[in-house]
Amino acid sequence: MNKQALIIDIETNNLAGDEIWCVGLVSDDLFINNCIEWDEDTTPAYLSQLFEEYIPVFHNAKFDVRVLREHGVHIEPGSYWDTMVMSYVWNPRREQGHGLESWGKELGTLKAVDDGVHSDDGWVWNDTTKERIKRYCLQDCIVTLKLFEYLLGKLKTDPKALALLQDIELPFIDCLIEMESTGFYIDVDASKSMVTELEQRQGELLSEMSSVVPFVPGKEVVYKKGYYKRNGEVFYSRCELDEFNPSSSRHIIWALTTLYGWEPEKFTPSGQPATDADTLEGLEYPLTVLLNEYSVLVKMHGMVTGYMERLDGRRLYGNFNQVVTKTGRLSSSDPNLQNIPTNGVWGKKMRSLFCSPGAGWKMVGCDLSNIEGRVLAHYLSLVCKETRMAETFAAGVDFHQANADAWGVTRKEAKTLLYAICYGAGAAKVGGGDKKRGQQLMDTVDANMPALKRLKEMVWETCRKRGGLIHSQFGRRLYYPEINESYAMRKAQGDKREAKQLVAQAERRVFNALLQGTAADVLKHIVLTVWRDSQLDYGAYLIANVHDEGLYYVPDEYADIFALRLEETFALPLLSHCPIMGEPKTGMNWNDIH
Repeated sequence: MNKQALIIDIETNNLAGDEIWCVGLVSDDLFINNCIEWDEDTTPAYLSQLFEEYIPVFHNAKFDVRVLREHGVHIEPGSYWDTMVMSYVWNPRREQGHGLESWGKELGTLKAVDDGVHSDDGWVWNDTTKERIKRYCLQDCIVTLKLFEYLLGKLKTDPKALALLQDIELPFIDCLIEMESTGFYIDVDASKSMVTELEQRQGELLSEMSSVVPFVPGKEVVYKKGYYKRNGEVFYSRCELDEFNPSSSRHIIWALTTLYGWEPEKFTPSGQPATDADTLEGLEYPLTVLLNEYSVLVKMHGMVTGYMERLDGRRLYGNFNQVVTKTGRLSSSDPNLQNIPTNGVWGKKMRSLFCSPGAGWKMVGCDLSNIEGRVLAHYLSLVCKETRMAETFAAGVDFHQANADAWGVTRKEAKTLLYAICYGAGAAKVGGGDKKRGQQLMDTVDANMPALKRLKEMVWETCRKRGGLIHSQFGRRLYYPEINESYAMRKAQGDKREAKQLVAQAERRVFNALLQGTAADVLKHIVLTVWRDSQLDYGAYLIANVHDEGLYYVPDEYADIFALRLEETFALPLLSHCPIMGEPKTGMNWNDIH
């Protein structure tokens, strides 16, 4: 770092940052150490000048940078640091999280308390509270400075992680700011129609279910003599009947066991038969077919109505979280835009609600093709010199059929086995409930492509030797200390059986994290590359990075050429031993391009 660090924190009237009350400033050379009240006429120019002389450092820059820019402060993209992101890169699984309060306790410099001047609606800014708010703001800066110095020292001991921070994670904050500022445009009329359709179909399903199981036993009233007499009137023991409720686990259990003789195999911690979606989807009774569809429709109804409640005009804004997952993938909240169904009629209708801004604009998207399979092929070739999978991708032939041929199984089995390899699914899952068959299939893969098992064992051994740490291809720290038996024993409080389970879980998660973490790095690198030239050359706006997909709004006249640019960027040689690719699509809504 050629310049000194300048810690900045702002206090605003609400979580949107509509008004800035004050700005805390602390430099690591201590020439600056104060909190100034915001002045629209002078503060933006003053801060812009400071940012030319110092390197700005924030804690949660996604908020501060956006708000400061909206108030006229010039902050160059990629020119600042963020201690929250630094904390995440150093240890994505930090149990206390990445907030200032927990870090302050660990570092011995406590974050200030709000001293009663903060409410759900924001700061209460008046003559009585001003000085307390400014002290609060300044203390946040002091904690952030100590945290910055501590984490920078740590990250310098891990050059790979420091490079990932500087090359991908810090610059990517500006991509998140654009995603959250752009939002999704929603087809309001289509949303209303879909709600009506969903409610109509739910009613039909309820009617169909009531014909299968009209009533279930309800509250039971039992008298000692079998009856009770009062004022000459006799009341007999009885069992009331309740209408079947598809949302009641008790009703579902009674119906399945009574009507079909269901013998549950999975139970909740309280000992009750499990009735979760995965369990019911594995059953093919007439009632469960209706229940499964009903459950999907209830979920979708809640999602669509939730979107409509959050609309700002036609736009839906969400949060994309950079410091939540263990593997570097983004998560989404308020609302969650990453749990939208992809398949089936209703999934297509749902995605059709997310549309272009209107005339003169297109929606363009590109999805990385089989990225985790390609990462697996890359590591097999790089580490084990097993090139068949990478050669399949290079040849552009049917990936799953090629695996089926190499492994001696059917194409359908090959797809399931690849899922098991990448995500650590067990024999029962591979065998569709038949554990013996699943184990036979897994043994067949080991026999026909032994490099897969060898690669896993090498990854686990490397992770153990490093105390539970392994790096993705791009330097992401993936931390699973429970892979070491001694750590697992301490965590399981000496219970050998539980410790063994923890080690086995860690092995599955470590291998998955290596594949998923590297895939996340690849996509972030691509999205960042596109973002850097999209506005300048094409007038495009980044909407979202969902799983392995990048989504954009692009003016009509640039849509086709921008799609070609996406295709080129999604084929960058980021994996040295396996090519990557994505197929761009252009349309008027998300369903068109998915």
